[in-house]
Amino acid sequence: MMAKLIWLILVSWHFIGQGNFVNTKIKMQKTKLQLRIQEFLIVMLLAISYWLFSISSVYAASLYFKVDSQEVVVGEDFIINLMLDAEGEQLNAVEGKIYLSDNLLLSSINDGGSLVGLWVESPKFVDGGIVFSGIIPGGYRGILGPHWSGYVPSNVLQLSLRAKKTGVVRIRINNSKVLLHDGIGTEADLKVSNIKIAISPRIEGMQSRTERARDNILPEIFTPEITKDSNIFAGKWFLVFVAKDKGSGVSYYEVKEGREGFVKTKNPYLLKDQSLTKNITVKAVDRDGNARIVKMLATNPIPWYRNYLAPVMITVVLIYILWNKIKRHFFKIINFYF
Repeated sequence: MMAKLIWLILVSWHFIGQGNFVNTKIKMQKTKLQLRIQEFLIVMLLAISYWLFSISSVYAASLYFKVDSQEVVVGEDFIINLMLDAEGEQLNAVEGKIYLSDNLLLSSINDGGSLVGLWVESPKFVDGGIVFSGIIPGGYRGILGPHWSGYVPSNVLQLSLRAKKTGVVRIRINNSKVLLHDGIGTEADLKVSNIKIAISPRIEGMQSRTERARDNILPEIFTPEITKDSNIFAGKWFLVFVAKDKGSGVSYYEVKEGREGFVKTKNPYLLKDQSLTKNITVKAVDRDGNARIVKMLATNPIPWYRNYLAPVMITVVLIYILWNKIKRHFFKIINFYF
C-alpha cells in the first residue's frame, strides 16, 4: 500500500515540478492556469491517498467475539465464540491470547467445529490467559453463506463461561496474528475487537439460559498420516492426525502400535516402530467420552511366513525332543522284558 502511495507522490511531483514545492519565487511566476492545475493535482493526490488508506483498513482481517447477549446475571452460564473474518484475504494461520476478567469463571474450552485444521498449540489456559495457535490447511477465506451471500466469518474456538459477581467485565485479545496463504507466511493486517459483558444481580428463581447439551456423537472420521521431516524428531518417522468434533470438541488422542496398549498422546506422535512393520490404531476421544477409532495397516508389513516361522520351528524342535524321550523310554521297556 505504501508503495502505491509513493508512486502517486512521485508521479504528481513529476507533473507539478520539484521547484513548485521549494521555490516560492518561481511559483509566483507561474500563470494562473498552471497554478489551478497544480492545485487540482494536489487535491487529487490527497483524495487518492485517503482512499487507499481507507481501503487498507476496510479489508483488514478481523478477530472478534460473538455472544447471544452482552447482559447476563450472576451465576449464569453463557457461551462466547471467537470469530475470524478474513475480509477477502486468503489466510492460513491464526494465533493469540484471550484474557478474562476476574468476574468470570472459565468452565470449558471447545474447539469442535473450529476453522483451524491443525493446532500448533491447542487452546488452553496458560499464565492468566487462553492461548491458541493453529494452521488452516488449504487456506481460509470464510465459509460460504446461505443463498449465495458470499463468504461469512467462522468460529476459531468457543468458551463456556460463568458470571461470578456483578459488574461490567471485559474480554480481550492480545498478541494476535494472522498469516496470509501466500507460501511465505506474510503477516496480514488484523483488526481486533474486544467485548464487554454486563453482569446483573440474580433474581430469585431465575434459571441459566445456556446449558450445553450432552454430546452423543462420535468425532468425525479422520485419516492419520505417517511422514518424516528433517526439522522434526531428528528426521524420524512420526504420525500426524487431526480429528474434528462439532459437539463437545476433541479432548485427547491415544495411539496403539501393533499389540502394545494404547498410549495417550498429542499430535504429532513419534513412532516407536521406525521400521513401520506394525499396524497402528489411533483413537480420538471428545470431551463427553465418545471415541472414534481409526486403524492403519503397516507400511512395511512382515510376510506372513516370517510371522509363523519362529513358532513353527520351536514346535518342531519341541516335538523332536519329546519324540526322542518317548523313543528312549520305549526301548528301555523293550529291553527290560526281552
